[in-house]
Amino acid sequence: TGTTDASSTTGMNGACADIVTFELQPSDAIMSGAWAVGMSMLGEGEIATITNPQNGTDGSILYTPDIPCDDTWYIWVRALDQGQNDSYFATLDGEPNPAAIFEGDCTQNGNSYKWAALNWRDQGAQACNYVENPWAPMWTAGTHEIEFEYREVQGMGRILITNDPDLVPAP
Repeated sequence: TGTTDASSTTGMNGACADIVTFELQPSDAIMSGAWAVGMSMLGEGEIATITNPQNGTDGSILYTPDIPCDDTWYIWVRALDQGQNDSYFATLDGEPNPAAIFEGDCTQNGNSYKWAALNWRDQGAQACNYVENPWAPMWTAGTHEIEFEYREVQGMGRILITNDPDLVPAP
């Protein structure tokens, strides 16, 4: 599933002593409703997808990463960017309620999978006007939840989780 790039991940009191980075595939998530694991037609490989949105878009993609140490965690999403239609609903550990809007890209250069730092836009806010960007939770060691639901896009690739604020995944 995930890998770390450090041999020792915790220091005193459970805080991170080293940089930790791991990636989760769609098959690592719990899919519900219309979501399922499939293969991308854009060369992305394994994706979470809704194959028939006309039959419904309910359900979610739920990741439950085991965070190894207390730290600020940056979540990168390999999101399908379709130009203007590039957003999902997102919650971390069930918050916020109602769910935040995560926008995969605000440049409107679509039709590919791109890495995007998880961001949080309120449901009533203008596009690209964020509450947090990046949306980087301070998590304690243990299992946490990252959940995505359909808003505009019916495909999502993998996610990357790191405590490195400077990491930007390679395209």
